[in-house]
Amino acid sequence: MGSLKVGASGHDVEQMQTLLKNKGYYKGNLDGLFGPATEQAVVRFQKASNLLVDGIAGEQTLRRLKRISSTPTDQTHPTLTEGGVKAAAARLGVHVAAIKAFSEVESAGHGFLPDGRAKILFEQHWMYRLLKKAYGKEKADSARDRDGEVVNPTPGNYAGGAGAWDRFEQAARLDRNCAIQSCSYGRYQLMGFHWNALGYDSPSHFFDEMMSTEDAQLDGIVRFIEADKKLLAAIRENDWAVVARRYNGRNYHINQYDVRLAKAYDRHVVLTA
Repeated sequence: MGSLKVGASGHDVEQMQTLLKNKGYYKGNLDGLFGPATEQAVVRFQKASNLLVDGIAGEQTLRRLKRISSTPTDQTHPTLTEGGVKAAAARLGVHVAAIKAFSEVESAGHGFLPDGRAKILFEQHWMYRLLKKAYGKEKADSARDRDGEVVNPTPGNYAGGAGAWDRFEQAARLDRNCAIQSCSYGRYQLMGFHWNALGYDSPSHFFDEMMSTEDAQLDGIVRFIEADKKLLAAIRENDWAVVARRYNGRNYHINQYDVRLAKAYDRHVVLTA
């Protein structure tokens, strides 16, 4: 199914209309004709999914629509599965309890908000850095002067929950790719600027994966751990101080990150014995 827009027709359009209708975005006939009603349905879906709103069903829109439509209708945010945890542990060569400890301590054990959107934290200083890298200091400073809430060389001004999404949407109007890379995502709060190093096709590809399921979020952190040999070795050796320092930075002790990981690990070892 290629890119679809007003004027298109055929089976692909009908299939898209069916997916949109099943999710309540389209109320018209399944006639295979991409007209104004279908375009408005695409717009509504794009707005709800935090996609570029242009009324064109391109690769990102169709991929997201197919993924959401493949999940049960009563499951707004597909949670981590036992199969996903076991596969991750086997891939890394670590105890299942290590994966469960990470999954418990990061993001309070949940990767999605109640409204079905992934948990994110927007970082204004990364937005400034990325704009500066992409367009130069003058344009980054100009963006800071206009949109200081989301573009600033100094860390801070955080907002949680839906507020973080408000920040993201404001930043995305300046540059969507920079905004995607300026957030941490999901159950493991993986930063978007890692997308290339972790083997994702693009920032948008990374974003789509983080928005899909907690298993996909787990795959992201598995890629991150695989890329950091010292972190992987520390997890295998249950050296939680090193794990905490490499994963959360040198100030990890302030929140007793290593202690909480160690306790969670010990508890899950017993539960999985």
